[in-house]
Order: sequence, then C-alpha cells, then structure tokens
Amino acid sequence: MSLKRVVPSIAHRKYDYAKLWQDDLGHIVADLRDLGSPLVLRADDYELDDVSDLDSLPQLRLESFTVRSVDGRVRLELSRSEAWIEISEPDTLAYGVLARIGGTFTARSRNLPWLGLGCLALIWLIASVILLYALDDGRGIGAATGFALFVAPVGVLFLIGLAFERGTWIIRRTILVTRRRADAPGFLERNRDSLWITIVSSFASLIIGGMLGYYINQIS
Repeated sequence: MSLKRVVPSIAHRKYDYAKLWQDDLGHIVADLRDLGSPLVLRADDYELDDVSDLDSLPQLRLESFTVRSVDGRVRLELSRSEAWIEISEPDTLAYGVLARIGGTFTARSRNLPWLGLGCLALIWLIASVILLYALDDGRGIGAATGFALFVAPVGVLFLIGLAFERGTWIIRRTILVTRRRADAPGFLERNRDSLWITIVSSFASLIIGGMLGYYINQIS
C-alpha cells in the first residue's frame, strides 16, 4: 500500500525588523516570479500590476504589502505587525528564492529594538540614581531603594520587550517605503520612529524614576 501525503509541506519564514524601499519590494517580487506562478500584488487598499505602480501613491509609507500567487502556493505578508512568507511544496528553486529574500531582509534589517532597549536601560538607571540621591534626606539609599533600582529597569525592559515581540504599538516590525532608496527623505523623516522612542522613553524614565525614589524614601 502506497502512502499519500494529504497535508502539503510548507516552508515558512518569519523576518525581523526591517525597512524596505520600493527597490527592495521589487527584488522580492522578482524573486517570487521565478517560481513561475502569476502573482497578485496588493499595497494597502490598492492592487498593483507591478511594484513600480507605487510611484502613483501619494503616501510615503504603506501599512501593508501582500503578494499571493494565483495557484495559492505563495503567500507574503508585510505589515506593521508581521513579516513572513509561506511557500507550499517547496523545492530546490523555492529554497533558493527564500534565501535571496532573506538576504534582502538582512541587508535592510534594523537594530533599533535592541539599541532602544539598551539606551532605555542606561537612561533609566542614570536618572534613577541621580533623582534618588537628590531626594535623599540624609539617611542614605537603603536596601529597599537599592532593590527598586534593580527591579524597576528590569520590569520596564520586560514590558518593552513584550511590546516589541507581541505587538508593535511602540515600533513597526516592517517599514514599507513607496519610494526608491535613491530618493530617500531627510534625516528627521528617516529616523522619526527612533527619535520619538528616545524622547518619550527619556521623559517617562525621569518622571517614573523620580516618583519611585520619592515614595521609597518616604517609606524608608
């Protein structure tokens, strides 16, 4: 008796934080077309014939970009909260396509999540130490205060880490730019996300650190 596989094998790849320009999306679509199936491209609420059609959109960034093959074999999802691809019944050619797409994401990857967490931890610790000493009434920083200095940054980093992993209400997983990389906007536009994260994190660290130090010193 011969065995027949009823559930197709699927090659699934999930990608980390990246900023993709129209050029990069064009390379990805060109790689997927090597698989031989006609593709359906969609950017936000618009269906595209080709990636170059993004030039006709007024917005600089997309909320989502999807690619599906007519036969249902290929699915690519890029959005604020996710970035993944699936290819059913992958063969050697499909794995080669996945490798090239992975290379595109690697070339455009962003280390902002890890850099942001490290900067936040450093800012939090410095602000907490300064404010706790400033509010100290002469009795010195006790065990409770020292414990809070350790727990507070760890707790905040844990919550921020969950935000990066589970949702992107702090930072986008994938930034999709409708223009070519050669037509890149200025520094402020390119780094808007990181600047807002740094500003908000700094103010939050100062306020929460000050309140924490004040109340702990009142108790101790």
